[in-house]
Amino acid sequence: MSPSQNDVAKHFRALHNPQDPLILTNVYDASTASVIASLPTARALATASFAIAASIGVDDETLTKDQNLAAVKTIVSTAHRVNAALPITVDLQDGYGKDLPSLAATIKEVIAIGAVGCNMEDVNNATGTLRPLDEAVARVRTAVEAAKEAGVPDFVLNARTDVLFQEGATLDDAIARGKAFLEAGACTVFVWGGPQGRGVSKEEVEVLVKELGGMVNVKMTLQEGFLGVQEIRRLGVARLWQGYSYPREIVTQAKNIQAVLSANIAGDVTQESLLVETSQGFSTTLDFDDVPTDVITGIGAISTYSYMNFSGFTTVKIIAAASLGSISIHDADRASSKPNALFSTSVRHGRKARSRWVADTAKLHSAGHSGFFNLNGLYIEPLGEVPRGLIFEIVAWEIRDSEAQNVYNTWIAYTKEGYQDMQYYDLTMFGGSWGRKVNIVEIFTWVPDEDQKEPDWAFCLDDLDIEFLDRRLDE
Repeated sequence: MSPSQNDVAKHFRALHNPQDPLILTNVYDASTASVIASLPTARALATASFAIAASIGVDDETLTKDQNLAAVKTIVSTAHRVNAALPITVDLQDGYGKDLPSLAATIKEVIAIGAVGCNMEDVNNATGTLRPLDEAVARVRTAVEAAKEAGVPDFVLNARTDVLFQEGATLDDAIARGKAFLEAGACTVFVWGGPQGRGVSKEEVEVLVKELGGMVNVKMTLQEGFLGVQEIRRLGVARLWQGYSYPREIVTQAKNIQAVLSANIAGDVTQESLLVETSQGFSTTLDFDDVPTDVITGIGAISTYSYMNFSGFTTVKIIAAASLGSISIHDADRASSKPNALFSTSVRHGRKARSRWVADTAKLHSAGHSGFFNLNGLYIEPLGEVPRGLIFEIVAWEIRDSEAQNVYNTWIAYTKEGYQDMQYYDLTMFGGSWGRKVNIVEIFTWVPDEDQKEPDWAFCLDDLDIEFLDRRLDE
């Protein structure tokens, strides 16, 4: 029996958890909806009006309600063919209604399409001006009541405020609006600060989280110099979203291809360089969020990682094993005793314990990619009372036809004991070919000094920073 629309909305609302925030990648057409909806890690979908507008060749400011909802209908029907119970939230800009009855009608229309949430702004799109607080609150309350009348009382409204764009506005103004929106029935609040605005700092997000009870939406900027997923998670927000960058990236790539093709026609480049220049590697961080875990122990079987899709790439085999010490194969064969990490031991190690984690990505695949990657870095966090001399050994292999072609290894030793912070290890510092074009990564840990007192420690392997290689570059 399929869940009711309000059951889906109730599930979607429950995903907004400051302790484990919902991560949303925005979609804008049937192809992106189909790809993202098929990922096991996709807990919900969100549309982006800016991206929808760009995909049909209009500006976000001139996107009409009919144009937006026509795209939404395609997105919802496509995504629900993949997963009928997948929550979908819609970017409704300012709600489109000139008055409260027409706004209520828009909300009911969105629910009839199959969505269970929306993003609504407090700017009047027709005038470009910020609505007075009482008017903006009334619109939030009207949208929430309209959803109840449509049979979806748990409809999730993310209320965006652009108050920081007003001259002289402060964070206190954003907090006041946010509290009023939450009281009117909004689930989360999004304080917008860019791209032409003043932005919102890490310290300001911390204040918003405190004042709004964690029910804060933050936009991720996937560029160097901005906060990453793990950093934002630690701030305690309930929801973060990727935004609308990749339509621009697609356009940029199309321009690059056109430039290279033109140069090829003119005879300025060879066919070989044409393939290299138009075949980009794909860089990503595998953060392993949202992997199923046992509700009692919080630990998932390591097999749950096999054949899972991360950023469009499928991991074929991930194995955990143990030897030479105090933990059994059974205890090591767990996905994670630390939430949203790839692997951490489920019990404490004794001395001379040696654990091994293997990610066999030799068959890692997606259309056009070779299954090989560059290992750029990783996050490791020792847990508990770490003994002096704890060693991590990182081994990266290039395996072809079951034979090792190249092997790279390095060691990380902890010279002090006690509690340690998670650290990122930049493996590109070795230079040369280290970790380039490999397909297996192994992590070993052990304590070599048997004379130490019985230690009490575990370890956590988290995000892997890797760059997938295009098949044509590998051949």
